[in-house]
Amino acid sequence: MVPSAAVSTTRVGWLCLFLLACGNAGDRAEVRDEPAPPPSTESAPPEAPPEPEPEPEVEEPPEPLTMPTDVAMPGEGGFTHDAILADMVEARPTQFKPVGTSSVVFRVQTLGEHMFAFKPPSAVRARAASAEVAAYRLGRLLGYDNVLPAAIRDINRRSIRARLHPRYADEQTWLDLEEAVRWNGLEATGAAIYWVPDMRDIGLDSPEQRREWAGWIGRGGEAPEGQRQLARDLSDLILFDYLIANWDRYSGGNLRVIGSEDAPRVVIRDNDAAFAAPLPDAIETRLRTELEKVERFSRSTIDRLQRLDRETLRAAMRNERVTDETADTAYFLSDAQMTGVLERAATALSYVAALIDLAGEDAVLDFE
Repeated sequence: MVPSAAVSTTRVGWLCLFLLACGNAGDRAEVRDEPAPPPSTESAPPEAPPEPEPEPEVEEPPEPLTMPTDVAMPGEGGFTHDAILADMVEARPTQFKPVGTSSVVFRVQTLGEHMFAFKPPSAVRARAASAEVAAYRLGRLLGYDNVLPAAIRDINRRSIRARLHPRYADEQTWLDLEEAVRWNGLEATGAAIYWVPDMRDIGLDSPEQRREWAGWIGRGGEAPEGQRQLARDLSDLILFDYLIANWDRYSGGNLRVIGSEDAPRVVIRDNDAAFAAPLPDAIETRLRTELEKVERFSRSTIDRLQRLDRETLRAAMRNERVTDETADTAYFLSDAQMTGVLERAATALSYVAALIDLAGEDAVLDFE
């Protein structure tokens, strides 16, 4: 018998030889090429078309800026601007009381529902009427409800003379008024401006008050309880004065309010010194310095200002009473004045954008 140890050794040796033989057999085997498959008679499927590249996103153009309708005047009564305008233009005057200081202005009582101030062109401010109507239309275009409604109206010279307030009916006073007004033949073609019956002065233009409310519209500022709308009005007012280049806001009595004591609203009035073109550098600097005190703005006002362009502004300034579009009086602002408005709008928007980069949109566009 073969010892078990030898069997084990032989088994291992065979296994080794077997494995070696298997490996060498592969090396020695003749390798024959497989015959090529016959050509296919089926046509290859068409290649799928390449995926189309996604269309680039196109921003929708901003909604065109239009004149708001059904705007109500703040304060008691709830009269709409359009109703006030129609009444001022159509109502028959019953009394003219001179109330102007630096220019000719009459307070006019009528048979209608509303009184109005009447500003004819004068030797001091020849374009006072146009400036008042232009300011009103720009303010309304930007969504302001507190710029006093103003429209052009003709009033007969003899009607004014016959209905002067008794205190001013002497001959010398009339001669002074007659000389100061720039008449259009027998007519005075001036601006009829809504006379607010409950307007009052709460001292907003005093140095102390201006320092106080400047904090309400500065960065991180907050108005006292119940005064947030007043703070927004003051922010809007400073922006508006910059746009129209009104340097005469704080000369005394031009910053008044209407409404309740708990929630007063600013009245934007006396804009006849606005729209100088060209605007002196000193005045532009002064107005811009005031603007830069404001660091909180109305989101809706800025939105509308961003959509203001020359075509929209020009349409708003059209004097519908003049059929000849080439006439000097066909528009309430000249081309140079409109250019000034648009340039100041661009400057204001650039300033607001810089504030947003610094503090964030929600902090800057803090008012509705």
